[in-house]
Amino acid sequence: MSKYDIVNGKWTFRATPLDYLHCIFNEYEWLMLLKGRNKPYEEILDPLYDSARKERYEDEELTDIKITMKWLGERLKVNTSKLSKWITLMYNDIVALNESDPKLFIRSGQFLCHFSLSSYRNDYMQFYLGLDYIPRKDDSLSFYFAKASIDESNFIITDVTIDHEYGHSTIHIDCSPRYHHNEYKTWLLEKARFLNDINLWTMPPDELVLDDMLRTYARKGEMPSCI
Repeated sequence: MSKYDIVNGKWTFRATPLDYLHCIFNEYEWLMLLKGRNKPYEEILDPLYDSARKERYEDEELTDIKITMKWLGERLKVNTSKLSKWITLMYNDIVALNESDPKLFIRSGQFLCHFSLSSYRNDYMQFYLGLDYIPRKDDSLSFYFAKASIDESNFIITDVTIDHEYGHSTIHIDCSPRYHHNEYKTWLLEKARFLNDINLWTMPPDELVLDDMLRTYARKGEMPSCI
């Protein structure tokens, strides 16, 4: 759920249990990775998996309106309050497991890719995914599971980097929100890099600071310092 923070003067996002539920249903196979870890929700993992799989393959008319905490609680015979806590915990446990043991999220023959996903309000999510091929810059990515973390699910790939050390390769993929992707900003940044007006050492870590620098660069032809 998004709301405007009057004190800080910006929009903020806080996922609801229903947001987490929709994301889990979208990647229900990951529920099996949580089994045997002595979590309070252990008893509902199998029936939750079966419910998600059934709705995915047998009910073509299923909509997000039908999937509610009340509907699922009645189906699993768990009260809504407890179910809401468990669903939230499941989502966070999947994210934590992805960070600690990313190889669990890759199938045989796939490339393990480390995604850095950003939202239009500069929220970020790091996640490992197994892909059948290495994507290219400007490819599109649809990843609904990220929506409960950063309120975005459609992205544009802005950079692909392959690091190789000690006999192992790591594929890093940076993504920006698809519907807020600014091609002119990308062109300005590439121009500044090409002319050496900005580099790794002068690039600000804050996206909003970079936006201000690029606006000045576009108007005056000179790159200001981020300090």
